[in-house]
Amino acid sequence: MFKKIIFVLISMSLSIASVCAAELKIGTVDLQRVFAGAPQRTIIVDKIKKQFEDKSNELKALSEKITKKQTDAQRDAVTMTQEQKIAVQRELQEMSTKAQTMQKNLQEDFQRAQQMEGQKLQEKINQTIQKIAKAEGFDLILRSETIAFQKETLDITNKVITILSNPAG
Repeated sequence: MFKKIIFVLISMSLSIASVCAAELKIGTVDLQRVFAGAPQRTIIVDKIKKQFEDKSNELKALSEKITKKQTDAQRDAVTMTQEQKIAVQRELQEMSTKAQTMQKNLQEDFQRAQQMEGQKLQEKINQTIQKIAKAEGFDLILRSETIAFQKETLDITNKVITILSNPAG
């Protein structure tokens, strides 16, 4: 029985030694720097701005119209009848409600578009990281934001940005 235990212990220690002897190639990537340095980010921002430019201008025009209407109502308040004042207040309230609804919808649509485009960029970044890992034989790529210390040689962030910057990449 004692020999069996010794045999099992020796076998386990040999298998642990072989696992430890197998060298892991580990890399890191700073995703915040990748997002900041990716040229696609600027393209996405410009695309979304252009996509919502008309609605944004419409909202701005409505806000200016409300401001002008308020200024005119204050200026003309002394000459207006009570019914006219009430009508102007109701019109201002309707315009204000419409502006708030437009702003809320615009904000929600804008955020949704940002999320969709951000997910597309995230997927492209992930594919690029996997491409580098396979090409260079990495066993593991970790986010550098979660690591207390690393050698500079392990960081593949600049490689990811370079590949993302290459239109053919």
